Amino acid sequence: MVLVRIFQRNLPYYFNNIRVADWRAYFGMAFLGFVGRIGVSSLGYFVHNGLKFAITIALYLAFTFSINNCFDVSCDLQQYQKLKKNPIATGLVGFREGLAQSLSLALIGIALVYSWFGVIHLVLYSMLIFLGGAYSAPPLRFKSIPLVDLISHGLFFGALLYLYGALFAGSPSAQTVIVSASIFIYSITLELRNHLDDFQVDSISDTMTTVCWIGYESAKRLLYALLLIHWTLLAMISYSSGYGCLVIALGILVAAQKLLCRSDRYLRLTDLCTCLAYVLGSVPYLARFLLGGG
Repeated sequence: MVLVRIFQRNLPYYFNNIRVADWRAYFGMAFLGFVGRIGVSSLGYFVHNGLKFAITIALYLAFTFSINNCFDVSCDLQQYQKLKKNPIATGLVGFREGLAQSLSLALIGIALVYSWFGVIHLVLYSMLIFLGGAYSAPPLRFKSIPLVDLISHGLFFGALLYLYGALFAGSPSAQTVIVSASIFIYSITLELRNHLDDFQVDSISDTMTTVCWIGYESAKRLLYALLLIHWTLLAMISYSSGYGCLVIALGILVAAQKLLCRSDRYLRLTDLCTCLAYVLGSVPYLARFLLGGG
């Protein structure tokens, strides 16, 4: 009974520890892949398995953010905005509690994927769990290894997350490959932007990110190059989906990139156009489902 009362008392802090507010982009990446299932299945299948899919993604994201809080205490103590999101750093949740919560979420997620889906999804989900944990937890702690930090983030919070959903529609198509490559690059740019913002704190805490390794100015040039690749892939997605006007708009933004790249508004515009291109790219699946009646 004592343990139950402690759990009930700490439940709000356990909830804060999984940082649901930070899931938006990554939940979207996963469902962007899953939406391809709409055109090859009935509405009943989509709703039933969509709910199961959402549960496994929620457990994965909860695990990843929880394990990150466990091992980012020293960094988060130096940043007020991040400190508010880390109840372990503020002492509201103990390290062992946070670790137990993280492992429980991972094991439940793996068990459910094993029960509900096939071997391919179990392998992909296990890879996501491994990379998501290894990114934050020692002795691997990928986020402290230059280049590995960006590549691993592009996989576990990018391409693999998308493919986990896309494989519900069957074998990957050419469009699936292009979108997964685009999401991989986009996820890397998100991580690089985050590391640029955290450059001072990471330097003080001896967290050897790619930005700390190559230097701030070189990292900004790398971001510029990656954004060019990202815009190119978005243009390919838009063109193949029949949105030529969006391709032209993307071309204008690319031409203006060197002038505007340092602006935070430009990066937010990048996020908006990225979401638009991905959503429009999924419209053919929705149309096929509606016109075909499932």
